[in-house]
Amino acid sequence: MRFMPTLRDARAGAWEFLACSVGGSPLLPPIVRRRWLQMLGVDIRNARIKSGVYFGSRRIHIHDGAFINVGVFIDGSGEVTIEENCSIAYNVTFASSGHRIGPSDRRTGEHEGLPITIGRGTWVGANTVILGGVSIGNGCVVAAGSVVTRDCAPNGLYAGAPARRLRDLP
Repeated sequence: MRFMPTLRDARAGAWEFLACSVGGSPLLPPIVRRRWLQMLGVDIRNARIKSGVYFGSRRIHIHDGAFINVGVFIDGSGEVTIEENCSIAYNVTFASSGHRIGPSDRRTGEHEGLPITIGRGTWVGANTVILGGVSIGNGCVVAAGSVVTRDCAPNGLYAGAPARRLRDLP
């Protein structure tokens, strides 16, 4: 059976091109990039977004003082909220999309989008993966290369795959 694209697929593709290719261009100054993404319906407050960031939908909320570095991938199948004064290092993946486990003849079952929330003042290190359904509390540090599979309580240093709390932060 051949795949026949729908009008919805075409609109999604056009939006993705405008948000990611045009909006992600290194030729755009950060303030123009932010305004461009706001015009496309992404909820970005007074935040700084570097080039090369992938936005998978409009279901993304980035609050005042947040910084999103180069190469960040935000799936957007579930709501993604990055609260005030967060710093997201380069190549962080927000994987809000997933699948239920299906029967043995096709393990990728029904698609599900789960929310991700990053609390105020949190710093997420480079090359970290954050899975859907996870909430990272205020004031956390997530070490580079971590895989966050569960909620993180506030004011802690988390590291590893899966990420674990290593110590409390003041």
